[in-house]
Amino acid sequence: MRARFLPIVQQQTNQSVLSQQYSQVASKAKKFGFSSDKVTSIEDYVTEQAITALFAVLAEQESALRANPKQAAGSLLKQVLEGLR
Repeated sequence: MRARFLPIVQQQTNQSVLSQQYSQVASKAKKFGFSSDKVTSIEDYVTEQAITALFAVLAEQESALRANPKQAAGSLLKQVLEGLR
């Protein structure tokens, strides 16, 4: 999943001057031992945050499905049937 997110994130962050400046500062900080590998790349950080957010949304959806499976099944069936039109 990370491999699919990262190119999209890189495309967007490459357009930002701020992310380029962050990368320069982070690489200098890493040389002096002020930074861990996890935060030296803004692209990696944003990718990890996006994946974390995605799983949070999935967890919310799963919770809603488990709370009311009949409504969820009806809603899902309706979406499938509408998609077939």
